[in-house]
Amino acid sequence: MVTLFVYGAQFKPQRQDHVNKWNGQDIMKWREATSKNLAIVSTLVATVAFSAAFNVPGSYGSDGKANLNGNHTYSAFLVLDTIAMTTSVMATILLVYGGASRSHRSWQGFIMSMHFLWLSLICMMLAFFEAISAVTSSDRKAMKSLLYQLIYAGVYVLISLLTKLAMPGSFVGVLQFVVGGFSKQQRCLKKR
Repeated sequence: MVTLFVYGAQFKPQRQDHVNKWNGQDIMKWREATSKNLAIVSTLVATVAFSAAFNVPGSYGSDGKANLNGNHTYSAFLVLDTIAMTTSVMATILLVYGGASRSHRSWQGFIMSMHFLWLSLICMMLAFFEAISAVTSSDRKAMKSLLYQLIYAGVYVLISLLTKLAMPGSFVGVLQFVVGGFSKQQRCLKKR
């Protein structure tokens, strides 16, 4: 409704002979193609996260244990890497299941898999930062701060772009809809 309002849709009967019938096949084809591509991406993320758990920062000692064992940033790396792998595997399972089932619930699985994939990508990026922080010496605080700022700026730009792309129209148009631009049309419809 907000998108229709922002783009100036008229809430009244109109001629239907010039409207192309929509049968939903285009969106289904798009979702199937997107699901296949996202399944590949989520499988690659799971593979990278799995291999990162065995190629730990700081290497292994002669006893077979990680040299950085007990370090807080190393522990954060392990937690973030585990979250990245788990969520990417869950996204892969949901995408494969959704492609095979073709039920009305497959849309819910598609949306959930998108959220899991985003979470896995962000956790993988943060795990990379924690790995760099774990192996960087403690006297290089300026370097860690610079890396933190770069990652923060990258996530901020990404979220800003996604918000702009996902917005149904201009912010002013959405605000007009929410505040009362639609209420005038509602009153007219109620009178009719």
